[in-house]
Amino acid sequence: MLSLFFGLVQHLSPLQAGYRFGIVFGAMVLTGPIIGCIQHRLGARLLLTAGLTAAGVALLSFTTVGPDTGLTAVAWRLGLLGVGFGAVLTPMTATAIAAAPTELAGLAGSANTAFRQIGGALGPAVLGAILTSRAATALPAALTHTGLPRPPRWVCCTRPPAACNRLPRYPPAPTPAAS
Repeated sequence: MLSLFFGLVQHLSPLQAGYRFGIVFGAMVLTGPIIGCIQHRLGARLLLTAGLTAAGVALLSFTTVGPDTGLTAVAWRLGLLGVGFGAVLTPMTATAIAAAPTELAGLAGSANTAFRQIGGALGPAVLGAILTSRAATALPAALTHTGLPRPPRWVCCTRPPAACNRLPRYPPAPTPAAS
């Protein structure tokens, strides 16, 4: 959902959105080895709970982010999200491998990774499709009482599909005065 927010609401290019996701991945890479070292002392249950809590707090904090929110205000949220994910992935993988018999440890690790990848691909795709279709049907009716101008019907007919998948900037840019 963050990729949709960065692209459709904040009007960022794919490269700019990718830079933002780099913060998440960087925090995961830094957190994973540290969590691996302390997992034996604290236990997987505590680390999983703490990681999911951190990720939940980070995602909840995104409810205060708007279309004009800059990178500095978003960076700490993305970093906390990466720390939460990093704190979850290491003990989750170690637990899956430890629960399997020794001769099936490789299979357990592979299955864990495969299911994580499938969930990571299907989750955003399915949720994105549902949210996009709901927004396309509910948003025009919800905006009628705001007094915002309705875009012409031909806008999406003459532009490429990517242009139709962007929310307009509000307030609209001022039009130059005729001289």
